[in-house]
Amino acid sequence: MSDSTGPVPTPLPEELFGHMRDMDPRSFEFRQDFDVLNQMAKEEGHTALTLEQIFPPVEVTPPSNYKSELIVPNGAEIPRAQFNGIIHSLTGRGDILADEHRLVTDSNQEIRVVDLRPQMTRGVRGAAPVESQRQEALDRSFYQDLRFMLSNAGQRPRRSVSGVGATVGYSRAGNNLERAYWMPVSVVKPVGGVLTIARLGDAKDKPSERDLYQTMFGLKLQI
Repeated sequence: MSDSTGPVPTPLPEELFGHMRDMDPRSFEFRQDFDVLNQMAKEEGHTALTLEQIFPPVEVTPPSNYKSELIVPNGAEIPRAQFNGIIHSLTGRGDILADEHRLVTDSNQEIRVVDLRPQMTRGVRGAAPVESQRQEALDRSFYQDLRFMLSNAGQRPRRSVSGVGATVGYSRAGNNLERAYWMPVSVVKPVGGVLTIARLGDAKDKPSERDLYQTMFGLKLQI
C-alpha cells in the first residue's frame, strides 16, 4: 500500500528571512518581504512563515519567586491612546511595539511585562539609578509588587501615584529613595486576558523623582 500523505512541509531556510530581524514588523518593507516569502513558501511546499520564526522567543533566568521568564521580541502591541493625559514622555507615533516578557510565578500565576523605558524621552531615562546594585534592588521590588497584585486578583497596586487619570503604581527598594513606576495596560496583541504591566521609568533619588514627575506626568512633586 503506497503512502499518499506526501512529503512533510519544511520551514523556509533561515537565510531567506534572517535580515528581517532588523526591521520594524509594522513597516511597509517588512510586510512586503513577509508576503513575498509566504508566497514562495506556498509555491515550494514549505510551511508558512511566522513572526515567531523571525523573532524567536528567548528563555532567560527569571526573577526571584518566579519559575520562568520568556522574552518574545516584538511580542506586544500597545494602543498609545491609553496613555493620553497620563504619560507625556513617550517617543514616536502610533501604537507601541515592544518586547513582551512572559512570566510565571512559583505559584503558577501568569503575568506579562512590557518595558517602555527605552521608548521614553531622555529626561526620563536619565533619572534611573546608575549603580547596578541599586538598580537590581529596585528590580526585585518591582517584581515583588507584581506578585502582590496577582495575589489580589490584579487590583490596585500596593502604592499608587496620586494626581493621574489611571492606576499608576510605584515600587521602592526597601526604605531607599529609588522608585520604579508602572501601570497595567491593554494590548492589541497578544490576546488571552493575562494581566500586562508596562514599566514606565525609574528614579534614583528625590531630585530625579521630582524631574520624572514633571517630565512623565506633567505634575509638580512636593518634596
